[in-house]
Amino acid sequence: MSVARTYLIDTDTHVTEPKDLWTSRMSRKKWGNLIPEVRHVSEEEGEVWFVNDKPLFSVGCCMTAPGPDGRPVRSSTYPMFTKTHAEMHPSGYDAKERLKVLDMYGIHAVSMDIGNCPWADMRTARRWPIRTAQWRTRICP
Repeated sequence: MSVARTYLIDTDTHVTEPKDLWTSRMSRKKWGNLIPEVRHVSEEEGEVWFVNDKPLFSVGCCMTAPGPDGRPVRSSTYPMFTKTHAEMHPSGYDAKERLKVLDMYGIHAVSMDIGNCPWADMRTARRWPIRTAQWRTRICP
């Protein structure tokens, strides 16, 4: 008799893109201020995504922070998200670090989707999954 293997799937993943995901890949000459970029607004608000010089939302869709031993723990501000990339555990924005955490907890797969982009025209919105996929696939050369 064989033992069935159990696969764990994370279905509520919260990550944010690296700060330079868009600015390092899209032409400022072609896209101008339509390129999503992170700006530090204030200590209270932290880092915010901007498009066309308009603030959209906080970068902090990540709820984990580095614990005393460096492992990810729930942010001390939970249920609020972290406010800056510096507050986040690197697995919240770095695909290689994310894989390390998934392996550490025995998670075999992750369900990820993109958020809403009400600010984007269709040309820009179509690039979102492409750029995000490029970020994710850097871990699997």
